[in-house]
Amino acid sequence: MENKIIPKIEDHPNYGKDLMAIQREMSVPLGSRFRMVKATLRMLNEIRKEIGLFGLISLLKNVKHQTLEALKEHDFSSVRERSISEIDLKEIVERMILAQGMVREIGLEKAKEIRIDFSKSVAKDYLGCIFPTPKYLEKCTGGFFSNWKKFLKEYVSKSGQRGIQSGFVTETTQGIIKQNMDYCAFTEIAEILGDRELCYWTTCISDDFFFPDYMAKGNCGYTRKTTLATGGSVCDFCYFKNKDKQEYL
Repeated sequence: MENKIIPKIEDHPNYGKDLMAIQREMSVPLGSRFRMVKATLRMLNEIRKEIGLFGLISLLKNVKHQTLEALKEHDFSSVRERSISEIDLKEIVERMILAQGMVREIGLEKAKEIRIDFSKSVAKDYLGCIFPTPKYLEKCTGGFFSNWKKFLKEYVSKSGQRGIQSGFVTETTQGIIKQNMDYCAFTEIAEILGDRELCYWTTCISDDFFFPDYMAKGNCGYTRKTTLATGGSVCDFCYFKNKDKQEYL
């Protein structure tokens, strides 16, 4: 009889990597890729309806130029001093510049509506390629919750080393994992560009579309009450073993 091979969380391809590295290297299944492309095209079409085809082309064409100008005009020393790579800095600035362009061309509320709808459409596929599947976590020695904490601690640690996000992951005696993030390059860059809430509706909100269902598959729960992007002192992620523990919600 063959011995059943039990996987280790350390063997997962994204273990011990920072957010930006995972994004560049992650393998995206064909089905997920199709749905993400479809959602992107739908978002672009919604923008086209507001500003016309030439307006959309102009918006997209100007993003890279405006990103280079922003990197020259704004002081990003507070971000660079955390050892972020220039590639990662440019990528984040470009995301925020596109959001600013949407606000300028179609107004804040419509820009938020379109971008949040996009995040809702792609969160499961996109973040599902970053984090181990619940089935993978469950198969590893120790089960879902223990391996989620191990993965999360390494993810946060490496992201801190790379200047992307920093914080602490701890577990209480009640079986609650607290992930308090006290720095986020996305928020810092949005702030430097003039509106820190750009980070919330372009980036943070995806977490709230993804983690409730993700954690529920391990019979666990998720909540987050504050974010740096909306004025909090931390992003206070909370994961707990029993998804029915309403006192943590």
